[in-house]
Amino acid sequence: DAISLAPCHFITGSFSDPYSNILDADIAFVFSSCMPAEVLAELATNVGRHCRPGTIIITTDYALPLQGVVPALDDDPAMPHGTYELEVLESVDGPCSVVGGVSTAYVHRVVRSLHVGERERPVKDQVGLIQGSYLSTLS
Repeated sequence: DAISLAPCHFITGSFSDPYSNILDADIAFVFSSCMPAEVLAELATNVGRHCRPGTIIITTDYALPLQGVVPALDDDPAMPHGTYELEVLESVDGPCSVVGGVSTAYVHRVVRSLHVGERERPVKDQVGLIQGSYLSTLS
């Protein structure tokens, strides 16, 4: 018997991009076992910028910073900035051959965020991206 699953949408991109489209996620899994603390902090900041309260974020081996400040963007003062808060709901240990033993999954929930819906990159940034792409094809 086949099991009926809910619709699922996978996206790729960089969570460090302040215009990344992770804001519609209900749940996100990040294999973070090899990520340094700075990258985890950047991930938490962008979760705090984009994800709705209630969003579940699962990381491996390291919990995300549970509170922080999302900085203002110099080139987009309209982009929301301020504080965010996450909580760890649960941690679960299990075998993981990648780390050579036991790995811990941390299940986080977004408590407070700056979620306001999708935002587009300012036009001047889009022009810069187009020019940068065009110039890179010439070299």
